[in-house]
Amino acid sequence: MKKMLLTLSLILIMSACQSREDIAIALIEKEFVEKTKWLNHDEFMDLVVIAESTPGPIAINCATYTGYKKAGFLGAAFAANATNTMINKA
Repeated sequence: MKKMLLTLSLILIMSACQSREDIAIALIEKEFVEKTKWLNHDEFMDLVVIAESTPGPIAINCATYTGYKKAGFLGAAFAANATNTMINKA
């Protein structure tokens, strides 16, 4: 569980370092769909549609959902914090 939370946080920090959210979403897709296979392509597309319709940055919404799916509430908290911290620094 600790390794998964660390991996999740590092992926999201890396993607959130991008200055544009569309690039961050592309990196999140590459990491979560292609590399780690935590989500399939259809799940990710559904996730992006839902994230666009909810308030807040799309990258944070995508990260929070993925964290919740992989590690429950703790995963969602880690994911949101990692993404939000880096977006606010940019």
